[in-house]
Amino acid sequence: MRFVNFIVVFCFLFHANLQAQYSDDFENANTIHQWQIFQSGNLVYYESLVLHDSLIEGDMLTGSTGKLVMISGATYWYADVTGPYVYQMTWGDFTATTSVRSLDRDNTLVPPQREYNSTGLILRNPNVASGQNYIMTNLGYQSNANQLGSESKTTINSTSTLFLDPDLHEGVVRIQRIGTLIRTYKRTAGDADFVLLDEFNRPDIPDTVQIGMVQNGYTDNPDIRGEFEYIDFTGGDCRIVRNANDSGVSSLREAISCAQPGDTITFDHVTLYDTIEVTSEPLLIDKDIILWNTDPDSVTIDGVNLPLVIDIVSGVTVTIVGVHLSNENDTGQFVIRNQGSLSLVNCTFSGDTALDSVIETQVPSSSTEAASSDSVKGMAIDYKVCMR
Repeated sequence: MRFVNFIVVFCFLFHANLQAQYSDDFENANTIHQWQIFQSGNLVYYESLVLHDSLIEGDMLTGSTGKLVMISGATYWYADVTGPYVYQMTWGDFTATTSVRSLDRDNTLVPPQREYNSTGLILRNPNVASGQNYIMTNLGYQSNANQLGSESKTTINSTSTLFLDPDLHEGVVRIQRIGTLIRTYKRTAGDADFVLLDEFNRPDIPDTVQIGMVQNGYTDNPDIRGEFEYIDFTGGDCRIVRNANDSGVSSLREAISCAQPGDTITFDHVTLYDTIEVTSEPLLIDKDIILWNTDPDSVTIDGVNLPLVIDIVSGVTVTIVGVHLSNENDTGQFVIRNQGSLSLVNCTFSGDTALDSVIETQVPSSSTEAASSDSVKGMAIDYKVCMR
């Protein structure tokens, strides 16, 4: 049994590491060989770094390094019509995140002005025996009715259904696969966290897929120039915390952001006996979630010098299990501000704050207390063996 467990863990880590190595900031010519190009008649290149010699049409643009640029001809993704994209082959559960700027190719100070000229991500079944099967999300100019915004599109056997929302032409987009569920997200200026656009149940999509950067250049004379500054791949479920970083890929903050109401966030073994230092701003929880650590007191969440570590909004139900919470400041502020319904199970607290200010204005007066229920300013708190 131990040998089997070792094999499972090894395979999982190999999968995650293999996907992580596909992440690219487009600043290193040595990463060019990783990418495969579909419909290479279109112009795709690193700015100042040639991605593929045969793709350069005319003079190569010059400028700052650190971006991949796509300039489409009159082509797009809809039904059985396909356009250009740059992709990797991957498998299993993963999350792919990329920056996106959809610009007018002749005037890069403004967005494109023509219908369905957009840039984003695509997850595609490479087997086209039954037609085109993919999920896409992008930002840019959508329909004349919607104009600038986001698009999520699901195509089953070359039948496409698209979902449009008014938004901006630049930001960050994400595709996440967990089992048969495929979710699309976006984060544009004004969004504190990633916003779920759509969720599709696609049991028809095989384990091995193409995932990469894509562009729509609809109309006879498209005006789209797409720019990508990076793409990040993470293997497995984004609801698993895999490092002690304050933010970014596989952090607790991102896990809270990508979780859906009712989800459970867990901690990978690499975070055990480590301290997650919350340094930029408090962790905002605005949905029903569970933070579950199976090894009590082996994960510490520390607010360092922040006046608050976790901020729970009104109307949500949150359960925190097996976590040590600390706020090593001398401001007399709180570790948790709870305006919803909070359950703490096998949690411990420490810091310079007084015991009665760890959670809003009240925590149990004894160091260990059996399950009880209090109402503090209308906020339900259930303590189950919580110690300072």
